[in-house]
Amino acid sequence: MKEAKADDKKLKQLVDEEKIMRKAFYKSTEHLALALLEKMKFGKKSSYLTKLSLQEIKKLKGEELIRLFREVQKVECNFYYCGTLDKDKVTAVVLNELPVDRISKKSKAPVYRETAVYNEPTVFLYHMPDASQSIVYGYVKEEALPEEEERFASRLFSGYFGGDMSSLMFQEIREFRSFAYRTSARYKQLPLVHKDKPSELTTLLSTQSDKTIDALTVLDSLIRKMLLKPERIPAVKQTIVNNAVNNYPSFRRIPEKVASLLDDGYTEDPNKKLIEYMQRMEMEDVVRFYDKNISCRPVVYVIVGNTKKIDLNKLASFGKIVKVKKDQIYR
Repeated sequence: MKEAKADDKKLKQLVDEEKIMRKAFYKSTEHLALALLEKMKFGKKSSYLTKLSLQEIKKLKGEELIRLFREVQKVECNFYYCGTLDKDKVTAVVLNELPVDRISKKSKAPVYRETAVYNEPTVFLYHMPDASQSIVYGYVKEEALPEEEERFASRLFSGYFGGDMSSLMFQEIREFRSFAYRTSARYKQLPLVHKDKPSELTTLLSTQSDKTIDALTVLDSLIRKMLLKPERIPAVKQTIVNNAVNNYPSFRRIPEKVASLLDDGYTEDPNKKLIEYMQRMEMEDVVRFYDKNISCRPVVYVIVGNTKKIDLNKLASFGKIVKVKKDQIYR
């Protein structure tokens, strides 16, 4: 931490690793779909576009990385300790052995990246000729969720819509029709310190290339006109409560968990209130949340697959098609 030295001989390993990663990346529908999703959401600020290119990695020098390491050490940070030592002893060791005297910058964590706004349905399409399956992401950008009740209602909606095998997506797309291998949906709840920022719904399904339109048709209909099956709510609520209880950290992870929650703006474990809200929320809360935050908003789809096996005329009915090339999503 204090006396790191540059060793240019080790840099060849970074180049070799990047070559392997790039080769594997373009063979994976999963990786390509995630990169395309980031491109759709963040544009040029996608993490796949702001990373160093292979040519930039080849030009790296050890001293550059050491200087960067020193800059990183200037940013405030947390230290986690679990054990029997007195806190004063731990503090003394940290101050003596680690370069905390270099800290001079405030941390920006948790970082928020502004997402793009789409005023019309759009389909981002990446052609992967040797793909036997299609990966399909759906994205709906919403308003902020500043109210506590709305934030917890989003959790119930996520579970009901695409949380597990009892969800609408799983049963309507996979179980009843066998249109997909995998389905899920998540309403992203930002940290409390960013509660004034827009939230988002992201859905995912993987399907055979020739069933892409069929699976997408059902998914789109569920997003635009959600089916109401109140008999599923008790099971969804129980799953959410079980996950909250099981999410309690092991004793070695408690300091890290507490520090993370404090950084996010919480003064107590949000799972405590989540369990309280789940006890009184019902189907009406899911419907209210859906009507306010999902219904009638433009849906953006991201698709990676063999486009020769997808009817593009039918695909155009889901929105304006934007064909994307590999250099637009990864550098």
